[in-house]
Amino acid sequence: MQKFLDELADDYFFLDAYELELMVRREDPWIKARGDLPRDEPCRAIITKESMREFYKTRVIEEE
Repeated sequence: MQKFLDELADDYFFLDAYELELMVRREDPWIKARGDLPRDEPCRAIITKESMREFYKTRVIEEE
């Protein structure tokens, strides 16, 4: 677990909030929660834990 946290810190802790926001907006959980809303339209949809779990689980498997 410590190795994972160290790798996470190495990859993401140097990014600022804007860069992290841009990354998240390109990922499936964000896109699916927003549906067909235009990019500039506010959204209060909740990104489900299940959606995040499924998406990030595949990312962990790809990196192993």
